[in-house]
Amino acid sequence: MLRKILVLVGVVVGMVTICHAVQMDGYCYLGGQTNHEGIKVLFQADSPSAVTDSAYTDQIGHYQADLIGGFYDISFSYESFLTETIIDQNCFNPLTLPEMIIYIPLSGALSGTIETNPYIIIDEIWIWVGASLIIEPGTTFLFDGNYEFFINHGTLYAIGTEEDSIRFIPNEGINYWEGFEFSISDSAVLEYCLVSGSNSSGIYCGGSNLRIGNCSIIGNSSPDWGGGIHCAGFSEATLITKCLIASNSASQGGGIRCYNSNPVIDHCVISNNTAQSGGGLFCSNDANPIVVNCTFTGNASYSQGGGIYCYESSPNIKNTIISNSVNAGIYFNDSQNTSIINGDFYGNSWNFGGNYLPQYLGQLVTTNTNGDSCDAFYNIFEDPQFVNPSIGDFNLQASSPCIDAGDPTSPFDPDSTIADIGAFYYHQVPPPVIIVSSDTLDFSSIVVSYSDVLPLTIFNIGDTTLVLYAITTTDPVLTTDYNPADSLIEAGDSLEITVTFLPDEIATYNAVLSIDNNDELVEVALQGKGVGPVDVELRPYNPPIVIPETGGSFDFNISAWNRSQDPQTFDLWTEIRLPGFGTVPIMTVTDLSLPAGVTVDRDRSQEVPGNAPAGIYSYYAYVGEYPWVIEDFGVFTFEKEGTAGEGSLGLPSDWTCTGEGFEEWIEPVGFGESNLPTEFALLGVYPNPFNPITTISFTLPEAGMVRLEVFDISGRNVGATLCGRPGLGSHGGRPLREDWMNAGRHLISFDGSGLASGIYIYRLTAGEFTASGKMVLMK
Repeated sequence: MLRKILVLVGVVVGMVTICHAVQMDGYCYLGGQTNHEGIKVLFQADSPSAVTDSAYTDQIGHYQADLIGGFYDISFSYESFLTETIIDQNCFNPLTLPEMIIYIPLSGALSGTIETNPYIIIDEIWIWVGASLIIEPGTTFLFDGNYEFFINHGTLYAIGTEEDSIRFIPNEGINYWEGFEFSISDSAVLEYCLVSGSNSSGIYCGGSNLRIGNCSIIGNSSPDWGGGIHCAGFSEATLITKCLIASNSASQGGGIRCYNSNPVIDHCVISNNTAQSGGGLFCSNDANPIVVNCTFTGNASYSQGGGIYCYESSPNIKNTIISNSVNAGIYFNDSQNTSIINGDFYGNSWNFGGNYLPQYLGQLVTTNTNGDSCDAFYNIFEDPQFVNPSIGDFNLQASSPCIDAGDPTSPFDPDSTIADIGAFYYHQVPPPVIIVSSDTLDFSSIVVSYSDVLPLTIFNIGDTTLVLYAITTTDPVLTTDYNPADSLIEAGDSLEITVTFLPDEIATYNAVLSIDNNDELVEVALQGKGVGPVDVELRPYNPPIVIPETGGSFDFNISAWNRSQDPQTFDLWTEIRLPGFGTVPIMTVTDLSLPAGVTVDRDRSQEVPGNAPAGIYSYYAYVGEYPWVIEDFGVFTFEKEGTAGEGSLGLPSDWTCTGEGFEEWIEPVGFGESNLPTEFALLGVYPNPFNPITTISFTLPEAGMVRLEVFDISGRNVGATLCGRPGLGSHGGRPLREDWMNAGRHLISFDGSGLASGIYIYRLTAGEFTASGKMVLMK
């Protein structure tokens, strides 16, 4: 029987040895959310040694689980979000798993409003007959496969903003999706959208009235027609305006293909697209688009028409730049009525090719209003002088020949001058120029419910009147005295405003002051800290503090400063923490009262028991309302030597803390009275005579270095005897206190325990101020 028991014990011990816990952790996030708490991480056993277990994420998405070693299938799930899985994960050794993001899935028929979030598209999606869908700014559709967004007799409003665009892109690890297909849609708007990664045209528009504005159509393709946009079948009212159509490819019309349709394409940049024919634009089968104030640049064709290819079509092209095209700027194939006026052709392999070219096109026969040579249609052939085309900046330089070279009958540019050529006009009116005296206002630390004011000056260093539309801040605790009546600042003038910081809670504030005006938007960073009325500090003597394994003690100073302009009543408490073991309460003082500006500090000695675990401890002091409301805290660390993992914190009584106390000699002062001193003064000591402790009182009208010394009648410096630290002798003794101190009333204790009865001299030095007095130690 005994033998069987021994065998059983051996088996159990062996199992414990083999099946040890393995720590696994990682991060999983809810796409588009800031709080990631509550994601279930299921570790499904997938091998004989594994044991199914689970964990949940905290607010920052972190999770941790102690598993029995083995292989696991790990799933990440949350209500309404798509579950993600890691298959056959080796969990025999501790491991931090790859970061995961889970998203809300979408598929099938859509209608109503899609709120701002990232979504994962797991199948085809569509808007059916009569349905309407609104997509809010900042939304992202991540297509998790070769899926299409189909709009059939439905309505789509995907209207982003310049700051929060709407994105339609493939999910990470997915090469392509199938783009938009608008079929007989009465009304649809894509505004500030990114459409990228489609392999079946970014946008197909078949007989629909579609507005595409301020969109980026980038990196799409089609094996056939219209890599970026394909307009087909009587899309008469389609408007493509202020868009970037770049790096798309197709057989016909890498950027745009128009088939039997007449869209308006204005103020667009169409660049770096490629096709067999019509790298930038392909027009065919009676397509008559209106192309006005566009910039075609860097487009290429493997056959003809690197910029534009026209087949049996009659586009109207005006105020447009066509530059750096590979294989003809424009190629004509049976297109007899094409209109090309007031354009600029430069750097193309050749400018025009094909048949039925308009007579005199490209022949320099006259000059335009700028005096530049041009053909009969006022097309010029000069370098457009882009600002920086290598980084996609196709704005015009001040010397560009395209300025004022557009069709004079076109609407004037916003600067009230003749239309320029290209997608971006050059603003010729000298603008006002706004600058501010500082791009950051730092209020430092302000007591909650008190305020501080900083000035800000707004300068107009331009040539015309600066108009201030609005001055706003992003946080109501920061306000200005701006008066809209002062909204006009003439050239060379300035306006000074003040910004007030009135914190309403203990917190760090970071806000922005925005100045909206007729020059560029100006933003000034505002920062400050709301603090409690009382500041607490801990200062250890002789750091770093290392306590031996057998235990010991150390000395420290604790101070409280009423930095407000009113008396304060508060609690003060201390505690010691050791991560992984817990917290030991040390001292609690309730209803402590301090007049305005007064600093009280105490020297204390802390015992550390020998049975305390080894580790790095943190010593905390708090002020506020014990124990829940913390208005300020101080902290320092000390080390206890020993064997890791052994020992215990024990009882609070094992951690004795002795030294100067917080007696009730601090007299209450009526609320609202100012106690900030106006002069240096050494106020004396109390009690005097004393045995063995007395308090030296003095006032400082300003912050500075302070030296407080105590001498015996032989001139020996005995100040450092407090808390059991004897002086160093008549010539090497240390002062009672030498430190930087704030303005206000200060009370410093002197402990004469180690001294003989007699007369002692105390001396205060603060800047150029020096004063001394006598005190009697009577034992």
